[in-house]
Amino acid sequence: MNWTTETKLDDGWRELYDGFEKLYDSGRKLYDRNETGRRMARTVRRIRETIRQRT
Repeated sequence: MNWTTETKLDDGWRELYDGFEKLYDSGRKLYDRNETGRRMARTVRRIRETIRQRT
């Protein structure tokens, strides 16, 4: 892998992470309302942790 490919890959992970960050915030807003919001927030948190470990 060359430098450009690795940079693009890092940017891709960062973009994905930012997307999940926004999704997590949405889930947190729903959190108090219902179980679906809580489940969504938990799932997104798990995915976010996985992405964080890879970057």
